[in-house]
Amino acid sequence: MKTIKISAFLIAVLLLGELLFISCKNGNMPATETSDSSETDELVSTTTENNEVTPMSYRYKNASFSQNGLRINFGVLNEINLFEPNTDISFYVTYSGAQCKGKSATIIISGEELSSSSTIRFDMDGDEYVGSFKASRNGVYRLTLLVDDLDVNLSFRIGVVPRIKTANDSFIFSCQPCVARLYTHRAQVLGQTASLERQINSVLSTIEYMGFNGIREDAIYWMDMQPNQDDKLNLDLFDDLLKQANAHNQALIYIIGTPPFWAYKEEYKDDTDVCYNVCPELEYWEEFCKEIAIHTRDVERGKLIWQIWNEPDGEFFYGTAEEFCDRLVVGARTIRKYDPDAYIIGPGLVAPTGLNSDWKWYKDTVIMAKTVKMLIDEGSLDTYAHHLHYPFNNDFFDYMADGIGLAERLSGLVNNGAFNTESGVCSNDKQWCAEENVAKALYFRTKGYKDFTVFSFADGSPDMEDGWSMFNGYLQPNKSAIAYAALLNMVGQATEYEVIASDRALFATVFYDGEKSVVTVYYDGEEQTPRGELFLPEGKSYKAYDLYGNKKRMSASSVVAASDCIYLVYEGKISASEFSYNLGYDS
Repeated sequence: MKTIKISAFLIAVLLLGELLFISCKNGNMPATETSDSSETDELVSTTTENNEVTPMSYRYKNASFSQNGLRINFGVLNEINLFEPNTDISFYVTYSGAQCKGKSATIIISGEELSSSSTIRFDMDGDEYVGSFKASRNGVYRLTLLVDDLDVNLSFRIGVVPRIKTANDSFIFSCQPCVARLYTHRAQVLGQTASLERQINSVLSTIEYMGFNGIREDAIYWMDMQPNQDDKLNLDLFDDLLKQANAHNQALIYIIGTPPFWAYKEEYKDDTDVCYNVCPELEYWEEFCKEIAIHTRDVERGKLIWQIWNEPDGEFFYGTAEEFCDRLVVGARTIRKYDPDAYIIGPGLVAPTGLNSDWKWYKDTVIMAKTVKMLIDEGSLDTYAHHLHYPFNNDFFDYMADGIGLAERLSGLVNNGAFNTESGVCSNDKQWCAEENVAKALYFRTKGYKDFTVFSFADGSPDMEDGWSMFNGYLQPNKSAIAYAALLNMVGQATEYEVIASDRALFATVFYDGEKSVVTVYYDGEEQTPRGELFLPEGKSYKAYDLYGNKKRMSASSVVAASDCIYLVYEGKISASEFSYNLGYDS
């Protein structure tokens, strides 16, 4: 372990965003004690002038190299990979092995918000290099490490966006981070494997930083809680998940289902071609629901939301639609009986467009929707839920009309604060994903819903991302994460809204939070759809921001809708009636 002293100097100021680099070698700042390991991540402590040791920030390892005795770790000195604009973004490189002695290395910092990339050169003396930079504009930045004469090329991403105040309870902006899978070792946060606690903190701190106020989880399954019939139901992991979620200001939407084998309906136990969740015997299911209701009945309403099953009309229930409805009735009534104040929502229905499918797992959505309606009417369920993974295009609007919309009409369901508990898009074009996710979230925020769960939060791979996620396996953000944080910054505190226009050519809404009004402007992004124009009130000043929350120059009199949402911020309250618009359709 080596003690290194720190000093700073200015390297560069760039055209689009100020980028300040600080080199940390041989100076007068307090010493930083570190240890080197390619396998673990460690806390960093600072020694003050009075020789007192106080915690600083821990190393967040984002990339590593280990070969033939050469070991290099590369990451940030922070709990997460998100940073405030215009603050120090501290990074580190630790290295050991004879191959690096006498070598020099280059760190390249790049990003779309910069007019050009910038570099830092350093000699690999000692066993560590620490530096920092500042960025003034929201966005994704990449740090790349190259070592002279060695085949070492490490890189990772960080995000710059303001810390967002947790969204208020007018609406639940939730995500699906799979924290429960960390508890049951079905997933891990890469680079943060020193402890389970650290992985959980990394995920939940990232979510809290972005301003979310809910997470949807399921992977501490019934089969984990009670693997054998004679076992007592063990809710210890669930209890800690609930505690940690609430401590980070997140409501926990928890999906119940996934029975252990011993609880399967007897006639299904010998089946081999089964899907994810097998229909349980009613008596076992009822007892399970009774026990969880009794166990959590002192939890404040809204801190925990039970969701009974996931996509039962699709691949996540093995059994008939009628069998599921029987279990939905028993589950909802049992939880309500033993916890009258519980918040209980229906299953996330697939509800395919046209409510028909030749998919072998599809089951009748309408029968399920009618059962949900009956349970809402009697007070056993609070509301219903559905999923929608289409992009914001023709398929999306067809689904709203003839998927869940048709199910609503045939069953009598009325949107009384419905939940969209899964909605995402999949593409390697992260600009497009950012636009689509923001558009869909704003759409449901203004359609009477209570929740929108963006899918998905992170995947488990460092490089080849799955297309759905806002973060990779190291929790390094892409554009979708920055755009969604900007969305929550703009409208997460709104207590009321007023629609100006709701047409595929122009979606424009005024959100008001008690201090300022934020007008959101976008359209569906389809080539065949005209781009509507919003005419702004005369004499009213505003500030314009782009999809990522960066200031944007706009015409003073009107805004033409684009697929990437534009935010107009007015001080005080402004009314929808003060605006006019032209949808652009041929007369």
